Amino acid sequence: MPRRAREGEVNAELFDRFTLVHFAAGGVAGAVGLPWWAIVIIGLGWELLEDPLKSLYPEVFPIATFDRKRNSFTDFLAFIGGASLLKGARSAERASRTTLTFSEMSSILADSFTFND
Repeated sequence: MPRRAREGEVNAELFDRFTLVHFAAGGVAGAVGLPWWAIVIIGLGWELLEDPLKSLYPEVFPIATFDRKRNSFTDFLAFIGGASLLKGARSAERASRTTLTFSEMSSILADSFTFND
């Protein structure tokens, strides 16, 4: 059975190598366009389920020690941060693609009123 991480170990400190994994996972969630409520539920859900999963399947985790609360909190913030970064980039990219010039809008309108018999 896994034990709680001790001071100085992975899963004990505010930041560890898995903080980057949480940030990247959040980035994926943001990049695919998940709504904020889903991003928060996934991030929080993982942090709540992570230790019970380590108890059941310790062999799946590279380091199966239980997270300290400060580590779980930072991992959640990293997940949200990654989602924010890529969700914002996705929104900016989408906004730049949907900007039409007046002539493009005129052409679209003209095409929509053209009837082919």
